Amino acid sequence: MQRYTTIALFSAIALSVGILGVYGLTSTPSTLKVQSDTQTIGAVPMLGHVTMTVTDPKGNILAYHQGDNVVVNQGEDCLSAKVFGIKSIVCPNGATETYNVIVLGNYTGALVSKTNQTMDKEITNQAGLTRLVATTQTETDATSSLPVSDVLQATFTDNSPSAATVTEAGLFNSTTVSAVGMFAHQAFTGISLNSGDSLTVKWTVTMGT
Repeated sequence: MQRYTTIALFSAIALSVGILGVYGLTSTPSTLKVQSDTQTIGAVPMLGHVTMTVTDPKGNILAYHQGDNVVVNQGEDCLSAKVFGIKSIVCPNGATETYNVIVLGNYTGALVSKTNQTMDKEITNQAGLTRLVATTQTETDATSSLPVSDVLQATFTDNSPSAATVTEAGLFNSTTVSAVGMFAHQAFTGISLNSGDSLTVKWTVTMGT
């Protein structure tokens, strides 16, 4: 029964098209204009900038480094989960954790990419250079001309009897050593610290245009 119904339907369509042709109406449909109402909405860039200042025990500045970082995929996914409350299977330690933990690493030739989730070689056994929660945490609201800006800063002091070299820094959401939950990552030319020297890491993250 279904086969005959289909045939009848096609016959009716063919007949209708033929009638239109006879009466001078084209059987080819006219061009359909579809208008879409859109607004120009810019992307929301997220940028990070890191400064590193080395001082001796007397507070004298020994070295200064700065550069932009990479906000990794995992950080962007977790940010989305925080904002919209949608569960993300790639957001370690839960979307309620805060990205206020600064981590140092000392891998020679550390590489930074969007897929990073951990440090290349986290410093875990040098007194004073292990994970720290930022002691300075400030936020500047966005304006009509400036994006929102967040600053996180921590000072590490080499309390071991030996020197150290720092080649990378990361921003995480956990104080657990070797935990994933990375937001941003940066690698740089090795920064040397002697026993008693301090390294102040200042992370500035801007979001918006």
